[in-house]
Amino acid sequence: MNQSEGEATIKSSDGETEELVKDLRLVATNYKETGSMEAVSVSYSDDKPVAGETVDTSVIIRNTGLKAAEGYKVKVYEVINGVRSQKPVYETTEAQTGIRMAEEGEDDETINNGFLPGVSVSETFEWKLPEDFTGIKSISLYAEVTETGIDEKAATCTVELEGIKIETDYRITNAVVLQTPEGFVLSYDITNEGNATFKDQEVSVKAEFNDLYRAGVSEIWFTEPIDSIGYKETVHCTNMIGISDSLLNHGFANGFVDIVDKDENSVGIGSSFIAALEYPSRIIVNDDADLDTIELRVGESIELNGSYAPQDFYKGGTVEFDLEDGEIAHLSDGRLIADEPGTTTIKAFVYPYGGEKLITVNILAKALELNINSAEIATKEELQLTAVVTQEDAENKKVIWTSSNEEIATVDENGKVTAFRYGKVTITAALEADNTASDTCEIQTRFYDVNDPGKYYYTPVYWAADKEITTGYDRVYFGPQKNCTRQELAIFLWRLAGKPEVSGTIKFPDVVKMKLSKTSDTYKAILWGVNNGITNGYKDGNFQPKTKCLREHIVTFIYRARNLIG
Repeated sequence: MNQSEGEATIKSSDGETEELVKDLRLVATNYKETGSMEAVSVSYSDDKPVAGETVDTSVIIRNTGLKAAEGYKVKVYEVINGVRSQKPVYETTEAQTGIRMAEEGEDDETINNGFLPGVSVSETFEWKLPEDFTGIKSISLYAEVTETGIDEKAATCTVELEGIKIETDYRITNAVVLQTPEGFVLSYDITNEGNATFKDQEVSVKAEFNDLYRAGVSEIWFTEPIDSIGYKETVHCTNMIGISDSLLNHGFANGFVDIVDKDENSVGIGSSFIAALEYPSRIIVNDDADLDTIELRVGESIELNGSYAPQDFYKGGTVEFDLEDGEIAHLSDGRLIADEPGTTTIKAFVYPYGGEKLITVNILAKALELNINSAEIATKEELQLTAVVTQEDAENKKVIWTSSNEEIATVDENGKVTAFRYGKVTITAALEADNTASDTCEIQTRFYDVNDPGKYYYTPVYWAADKEITTGYDRVYFGPQKNCTRQELAIFLWRLAGKPEVSGTIKFPDVVKMKLSKTSDTYKAILWGVNNGITNGYKDGNFQPKTKCLREHIVTFIYRARNLIG
């Protein structure tokens, strides 16, 4: 007969019949009570002790058997990285028993009740930890408890007890953000509250935007590896955090700083912080947020402009500039102008909100310098200019000379200037390889025949010439000894009045015969004089433009024009 597991065939008591019994279970009806002493738990006076520390250790031993145990012996071994020590760190020198002194009325002087089932006792000792935890990943205790008083063979229970945690335990505290002209600075403390230093542990500090009210908005400000921190050690750290302008539109940004592993999982206790604006967070100069140095050569200039952020929070401000040293450079109409070699600092700030950006200004000597930068020469005269290349590392030191107006003066390839007409002209010398390396000479040319400042008419002539009341003859001669004609007097007065526009037509026959252009100064001046009653011409109907002016004519013209000249 085939039988399955858990089945048996049982004969009847008369032995005549058999019966198949299913779902067979073994039931014990006779057993012998025994004791069983074993270590069940352990506790330490410090659950995160440091290397070399002595820890008060208590091993709890309990009778887990069914009858009283007479006594026990215990040995406790140290287990490091899974390897048990050869010698115990603690052992009882003799059997521990349940013997107690007899009480009054009892016959025996001592009575051994043993350790009843369920009774626990504690073995307490001092455990001296290794002096160095380097290389130790785990450390625990292994207990070996032997029950005594058994006749034949002692019963021994062994168990590995809960160990001491050897770990780093990072905590960030005192996280504070300070706004500086360079940006936001996050300062914080990292404390290793654990009992180990894992030099091969790859951990970093990570700071990021963290605002419950702006879910979905993320921005990592920095992730920076940190060196191992000794147990119980605290290090102070600072980091710059670059916060986007959009996150500061409300005047602040919430953040969180934490310790993370290489997979960016948190391995410590982080801290929240708030970055609050005290003034605009950024000042941008010349459209360059990173501009920190301006370099110019003497005589060069650069236009300055600025913006700031966040403008949604700080509305209506303006970026202004202030220069530290006004002798090296100066500000004029929004431009920075280099004056002398040296170094100074320009400060950009937002009015009226504050904040500042400091920019270093380096003024270099001219790469090329002329022997003179201003001069006066008469027409038909020459002036020799000399250019000295001061830029020692210039590979090509060839100088190119140019004139701003060759009708007034020209300059040849060697720097010789020749004046042709009265006026102002700029002569420029520049390196052929770099035309920004240049220097200039401003030249005022004089009339050929008015070149002696000692003459009484010198200053009046050039006063009139500078105001373009007179331009001389072809801008070369003034003709101080020549007589003044009626048309010249009319021109002088018209120019002195500011060259007003005129309308109408000249009727003087002698002027009509001159066939003057209506845009010429002579035509406009005579017509202006007629229209304003300054001149009426002669009785014959002519103006006589070439007639010499008598003193009576001059006085009369000036008198009639007095209210027009101012």
